[in-house]
Amino acid sequence: MNKPILNLFKAVVTVEGHTEEVPVWAEDLDKALEQSEAEYGEVDRVRPVVAA
Repeated sequence: MNKPILNLFKAVVTVEGHTEEVPVWAEDLDKALEQSEAEYGEVDRVRPVVAA
């Protein structure tokens, strides 16, 4: 069985009244949003990290 390829995303979340950008490893943007919401609650934004 092949393991899914994970990509790095950054989620902007509010933790204890402070806005933070946290890393999220996921297969795609939708799953990154789903994981961040499950872990942190409300998520302001999720974006892919692009390597230069």
